[in-house]
Amino acid sequence: MFIKQNTKKVGGKVYRSAFLVRSYRENGKNKHEHVLNISDWEQHQIEALSFALKADPDALLNQFSLSAGSSFGALFVLKHIADKLGITKSLGNSKYLNLVLLLVFARIITQGSRRHIVNWAETQAISSVLGIGDFSLDSLYDTLDWLSEKQDSIEDKLFKSRCKNSPNLFLYDVTSSYLEGECNELAEYGYNRDKKQGKKQIVIGLLSDDSGMPVSIQAFKGNTSDTKTLNSQIKKVAERFKCKNVTFVGDKGMIKSAGIQDLKEESFHYITTITKPQIEKLIERDVIQLDLFDDSLMEVEEEGIRYIFRKNPIRAEEIQKTRESKIQRLREFIEKENIKTKAKMEDKIERVNQKIKNLQMHKYTELEIKDNKISLKIDEEKKKEDSKLDGCYVMKTDLKEESKEVIHDRYKDLAEVEYAFRTLKTGHLAIRPLYLQKESRTRGHLLVSMLGYMIVKELREKTKGLGYTVEEILDILEKVQTVKVHCINKETEMIPKQSETVDKILKALQIKFPSQA
Repeated sequence: MFIKQNTKKVGGKVYRSAFLVRSYRENGKNKHEHVLNISDWEQHQIEALSFALKADPDALLNQFSLSAGSSFGALFVLKHIADKLGITKSLGNSKYLNLVLLLVFARIITQGSRRHIVNWAETQAISSVLGIGDFSLDSLYDTLDWLSEKQDSIEDKLFKSRCKNSPNLFLYDVTSSYLEGECNELAEYGYNRDKKQGKKQIVIGLLSDDSGMPVSIQAFKGNTSDTKTLNSQIKKVAERFKCKNVTFVGDKGMIKSAGIQDLKEESFHYITTITKPQIEKLIERDVIQLDLFDDSLMEVEEEGIRYIFRKNPIRAEEIQKTRESKIQRLREFIEKENIKTKAKMEDKIERVNQKIKNLQMHKYTELEIKDNKISLKIDEEKKKEDSKLDGCYVMKTDLKEESKEVIHDRYKDLAEVEYAFRTLKTGHLAIRPLYLQKESRTRGHLLVSMLGYMIVKELREKTKGLGYTVEEILDILEKVQTVKVHCINKETEMIPKQSETVDKILKALQIKFPSQA
């Protein structure tokens, strides 16, 4: 080992650097590796180290030691992506900037409560990556309050930085998330998608651009219907984002007559689907013929509204298998009721009828009672009638110029929002269950989760060719730790040479670790 010192003069200023260098041979060639950057050492310390190296290397070893540092890799990579996506810039120069990033990165890496984040951060390189020193649990809650207050401004800045040309298509969907406790200020009983009976909930609306990248997230009271959330999104796109000639894509529960009227008032358009009863009415009125449903896209128009329809044979087969499975489950349920010899017949019939209702099989099933036994009768004609629209779907739009293939593809893009909700709710980011009470903190938590999803989406897309899930990549990066180098009463944190796997991940993301943390 030896000391390498450089002096450079720029604009009248002298810049000095010094490195501890290891020399070695590889493939017959002499090579050098910078082991430690000692540019910030005092000159007498550099000279002492140089003397020790020349005079007695063994003596140096007694003053030279290594120890494990903090987890660095995941934080550094997520910070790099946040910068690239414009998230960091959108937060401005507030004192809460780095705490917001900490909340976002913690949501991606570890989930858990705010209290958990305080403990987790002790193992992380938050000082070198985020410039955060000591912080408290209360400061994290204050950060959520600040996020709620600044949400519109943050989303607007993000939208402007990402969408140089205003998108002409937005994807919108709604979900709900159950709550623990009764005290959340947005908590109400409503249509519970989580199947958590007896728990209050909030409703969450997610607005995404045409690539599926979220641009806004909004919390509503738990009893807000899907259709009543749409108007605020239309106003947001028109007034805050200043977009024109926009098409909204939403499912059949979202874009209905009132929403269509709101869209018309802004000269916006829509793509949606219609319900099975609505399809049946179109067939009854001979607008659509049943025998036209097949694997190819078909189209009809009525009073300026285009209906684009298709039958998915794979989905039709899945529905048929599900129907047969339900029949089998119902028969087994009836058998279990029949062996309850001490139960009253009227109670058994009531339970079976409730099961039929839950399975939505009342259209083609009947019960027969004979010799104190319940048996199931299937009306095959009604069953056939019930199956006639299996796999059939109809899209509805007022767009005039786009081809039916383009409209079909744009509606399928809605799957991006559905994937985002799965990631946000039950997948990687795990919004639920919520333990917050204040409305402001609930809104701040949702914004943290949305920013986290933006980063996760970018990470997933950039590394999809590596054969790892996002969770696996984060686990690999989380194991990248700094090394504390102790030498002659000085301590420096360094980034060690990485494994081939880490190098592949960094290359896919076009990121390089610094040599010194």
